Amino acid sequence: MARVVNNDLSRWRRTIVLSDLHAHAALFDRMLEELEFGERDLLVVCGDLLLRGSENLPLLRRAVELSGRENVVLLGGNCDAAFEFLASRPDGPELGRWLREHPFPRELLAAEGGPQEGVSPGALRDRLLARFARARRFLAALPDVLVTPQAVFVHGGLPGPDLAAAPGWDSDACRKNDDYLAHAPVLDRPVMVGHWPATLYRAEHPDFSPLWDAEKRVLSIDGGLGVKPEGQLNAVVIPGGDFGRREYRALDELPVLRALDPQAGTENSLYIRWGDNRVERGERRDEFTYVRHLRTGRALWARTDDLWEENGRTCCADSTDWLLPVVPGDLLRLVADTTRGRLVKKNGAVGWYKGRCEEP
Repeated sequence: MARVVNNDLSRWRRTIVLSDLHAHAALFDRMLEELEFGERDLLVVCGDLLLRGSENLPLLRRAVELSGRENVVLLGGNCDAAFEFLASRPDGPELGRWLREHPFPRELLAAEGGPQEGVSPGALRDRLLARFARARRFLAALPDVLVTPQAVFVHGGLPGPDLAAAPGWDSDACRKNDDYLAHAPVLDRPVMVGHWPATLYRAEHPDFSPLWDAEKRVLSIDGGLGVKPEGQLNAVVIPGGDFGRREYRALDELPVLRALDPQAGTENSLYIRWGDNRVERGERRDEFTYVRHLRTGRALWARTDDLWEENGRTCCADSTDWLLPVVPGDLLRLVADTTRGRLVKKNGAVGWYKGRCEEP
């Protein structure tokens, strides 16, 4: 059953909304510091505190500390069931490999002094579950939905349009609701969600900034932090509960460059993204391979390291041939420096830049 909490955004000077922190504790604290989060502000985190990053325990400690405050609402996401996943793994070699290779249990084991010789994987699992029992209980008790007169907040999405029925919804359906914009119900107020990086809903080119769907009245705010190399932590700031006056802020950990040359953006670019990423390999040059996108029949040069085989078919990680519009002086975030130019990000949008750069 879904756990539902209530609040009223008009009580607060600002509402600061984040999502999908994915074990990036330092970036989370930096965002709160830059936004000058204070007692008159309401902080809402729409789930997925854990996994992907390397600061699970620091972020958990920070979350527990913040959770006791009246002006903080932490919602649960599907990745916050990491301890439940650990508990469900049966003893054996597969569990041993997972404990050694996955960043989450490795971080937990490191806090315990590392694995011990002669201790079975099952015993290690049980030791971790006992040691972090409080954190497991904290995550399991996180609410699923925040309902306010101004907006609704959830990690994955709403299983239905009737908020009165929300306590009867399935918790997992609220925390994991893939491709939500394709089937989201329309409510009488905006719904803010995370879970799917906003760039996956865009067809023209990669863009990790929040995406507002005016027809569905859904704001998708997951910036792909820890999931995509270009990802970022998005923040939505709602002054006085007035959703129409919302502002966006983003932070990432990418190097910064200043553009020296102008560049016109290209139209009708190709964007191959997760969920629609089947391709056919062609010629290979340097670190790139020419690939044809099977659905559209169009082609681009993709980085060879971004290609892999799955069930007898070739897949391509998120790739684009879009040239980013740039003017001299623009600050760009460097994603990759290649023989075909620099893959960069500006204001959340990702594309190629062929001009000269300098460090600011």
